[in-house]
Amino acid sequence: GSYAKLPYSPESGLEYTSNMLEAKWSHNYGWNPAYIVPISNISMNPSSKMLMYGQQVFDILKASMGFDNRIRLFRPRLHLNLFRKSAERLALPDFDDEELLQCIKQFVLSEAALIPPAYSNASAEIRIVLAGISPTIGVEPSKEALLYVHMIRHTPQTLLQYTTPKNVYIDPQFARSWPGSLGQYQTLTNFAPTLYVNHIAQSMGK
Repeated sequence: GSYAKLPYSPESGLEYTSNMLEAKWSHNYGWNPAYIVPISNISMNPSSKMLMYGQQVFDILKASMGFDNRIRLFRPRLHLNLFRKSAERLALPDFDDEELLQCIKQFVLSEAALIPPAYSNASAEIRIVLAGISPTIGVEPSKEALLYVHMIRHTPQTLLQYTTPKNVYIDPQFARSWPGSLGQYQTLTNFAPTLYVNHIAQSMGK
C-alpha cells in the first residue's frame, strides 16, 4: 500500500492512505459488495440526510505493528459492536459486524505500509463512517447509505495531543450526556457541541 496527504490538509502532519474501503446500501437492494477504491472527496446531494439531519455515525480503530512484524487491531469487536448500536439508534441500516471486521482486516493488510514500525511508538487510525445519503425531503430514515473506511498514520508528534496532560473545564450548563440521550453513541451531535465549550475553556486558559 502507498500513502499520501490529501490536498485539504497539507499542514496537519497526518498521512492518509491512497485507498479506502467503500460499501453502499439501499432500501430496495440491501448492501452492495464492499470495494477498495482510490480515496477521494465524498460527493452527495445538498439535501442528503447526513447533511440536513446529521444521520451519521462513526468510530475509530487503532492499528499497531508489533515487534514480531504482525499487525494488531485494538479491541475491534467492541468498537464495531458500539458502531452497530450507534447505527441502530440513528435508524441507519444494520450490518454483520463480523463480516465488516473481515473487510477492514483485508483493507488494513492492503495498506500495511501506512502502519508505523513497532519502535516508533506510533500507530495508524482506522476511521469508519456510516451515513445516510438520501436526498429526500422530510425527517425520516434514509433509504440509501454509504459506509467507508480510511486510514491515517499518526506520528509521535501528532500523538502528543493524546499524551500531553490537560486541564479540564467542567460546567453543569453544558451537559454532554444524560439518561436517554445520545451520549453513549458515536454520533456527530456528540462532538460538534463540544467545540463551543472548548473555545470557552481556551479563553480561560484551560
